[in-house]
Amino acid sequence: MHWLPVEYRVEYKLALLVFKSLHGAAPEYLGEYCVGVASSRGDLRVRKTKTCFGDRAFSVAGPKCWKSIPPSIRSPANVDSFKTGLKTHYFKMAYL
Repeated sequence: MHWLPVEYRVEYKLALLVFKSLHGAAPEYLGEYCVGVASSRGDLRVRKTKTCFGDRAFSVAGPKCWKSIPPSIRSPANVDSFKTGLKTHYFKMAYL
């Protein structure tokens, strides 16, 4: 992971934190920000903000990052397979 550009490293850490909060492995208060959309399974509701600083909050950046990941990568049940798929996805985005 240390070979990824900083932008993708941040996205990786954020996506991993969202995954852990959805599966109960992160602090409870982070799980409150990951609210699913009723119309589709696996998508999260992105909160609206009025400032560019609000876009950096976990409640906005987390679900936005989660939506940018392909559904096939979001579906694994364990953390290790999610990490592997996510790293592969970001390496392809960064270097291809």
